[in-house]
Amino acid sequence: MFSRISRFSSRFSSRALQKQCQLRTAPRYSFSTLFPKIELGPKDPILGIQEAFVADPNPQKVSLGVGAYRDDDGKPWILPSVRKAETKLIASPDYNHEYFPIIGSAKLCKEAKKLAYGDDAALDNMVALQSLSGTGSLRVLFGFIKEQ
Repeated sequence: MFSRISRFSSRFSSRALQKQCQLRTAPRYSFSTLFPKIELGPKDPILGIQEAFVADPNPQKVSLGVGAYRDDDGKPWILPSVRKAETKLIASPDYNHEYFPIIGSAKLCKEAKKLAYGDDAALDNMVALQSLSGTGSLRVLFGFIKEQ
């Protein structure tokens, strides 16, 4: 019995694990050696707004381009309205950490349709889903459209 335990434990010794990891480690490549014929794409115009902000010497400047606000020390600054919404959300009796279904929060989707089209619109004739924020949502949408 001890010989079986010994063989078992030796398979999982640190030296054995290191050896296995070394065998599985892929070699490192630089971008230029893997994709030599791929040209860089154009600069992102939204990120260009941030670059212009950084280059602007005006001490009164305010960055509103990327969606992450920072104070004078470069630390993230959360809008008071966002803090208020977070506090309200956390205090809600419905607040939890459960995953939403694949289409997201049904309540959020319904309220988004009302916000976009008004309370009097035929909301039941519309489809809505919650997705990643910003460009992630657009990527999902246009990926779906492309497949249709």
